[in-house]
Amino acid sequence: MIQYFPFVAGALSVVALSRLGSQRWMPLMTQPALRHLYMSALQQLAETRIRPSATLFNSLLTAASRDGDPFQCELWFRRMVWSKVAPDVTSFTSVISAFARAGDPDHSEKWFRKMQLRGLEPTVATLNALLDVCAKRGRLPPAEWWFEFMEDSMLQPDRVSFCAMLNCCAKKQDTSRAEMWFLKMQNYRIAADLIAYNAFIAAYAAQGNLDKAERLLLMACAKRLQPDLVTYNSLLHACARASGHQDLAKAKEVYLVKANEISLDPVSFNSVLHACARLSQVAEAERTMRSMAKMRAMPTQVSYNAVINAHCQAGNAVGATSWLDQMAGLVTDGSTSGVIAGQLPPGPVSAK
Repeated sequence: MIQYFPFVAGALSVVALSRLGSQRWMPLMTQPALRHLYMSALQQLAETRIRPSATLFNSLLTAASRDGDPFQCELWFRRMVWSKVAPDVTSFTSVISAFARAGDPDHSEKWFRKMQLRGLEPTVATLNALLDVCAKRGRLPPAEWWFEFMEDSMLQPDRVSFCAMLNCCAKKQDTSRAEMWFLKMQNYRIAADLIAYNAFIAAYAAQGNLDKAERLLLMACAKRLQPDLVTYNSLLHACARASGHQDLAKAKEVYLVKANEISLDPVSFNSVLHACARLSQVAEAERTMRSMAKMRAMPTQVSYNAVINAHCQAGNAVGATSWLDQMAGLVTDGSTSGVIAGQLPPGPVSAK
């Protein structure tokens, strides 16, 4: 019995590793720590002559996939084949999902073809991974092809499938297709969740259609869905794209306030800064930067670029240069003391 102990220890460590991805503290683990766990489990498996099962390797593949490491996934897949363990649909789905999370559609589709060559039938999770990578890249025609392939394969699309299609439409700023997919989701009797509404709102926000975006917000609230930071950031983006003085006021007085109640996110402020730049509202842009400083929302390079653009739109080259110098100091030494103190750069920065 003693000879089985190393294998049991290896199995337990592998199973524990596979469950780390579902824990909230998983992002806190460093890459070297994960590699150490991977190699430790591999060494324990190598020390025994007992051939591991497909379930054991699938646990390792799932862990690597959740970690977003496609090359580690490939390593475990090769180890699985070398150990003469036949990969199943779950094995291929893990590798496809890993490349999908990395935003690599070519390798995702390559592994899908490998799975087909083995005579394995895909699952909804497999095709959802391919839809997800299409959504990340905004590849709407391939996504629609994969969705049709799912239907032809007699597989029932789920909420994840439709959310991926809506995200893809939002990426392409195609509101007409987004409406079609939203209606199709209802025809399948799948209740739209907040992720679906956020994607639909983002599609209209990209076009600066604030009225439609707000109408969708009311629809989501009527369904008793609680808007989150993504929702309000999309609405702020819609205000910035609309580029009206009333839209700017609504962005600052309504949506920015609600977004800050959830979390202080520089993206929220950046949308307001972009709206100020489009309207050449230099003073308003600088006030927004001061607000970021007071609320400890660290300005990013995008924030500085928006303020510089506001000065350029107003024809104030001196002010633009002054903010550019301050941003250069931020890039060089990471210092933001001027903004944190609520101070403006030296020199005449306001447009005359």
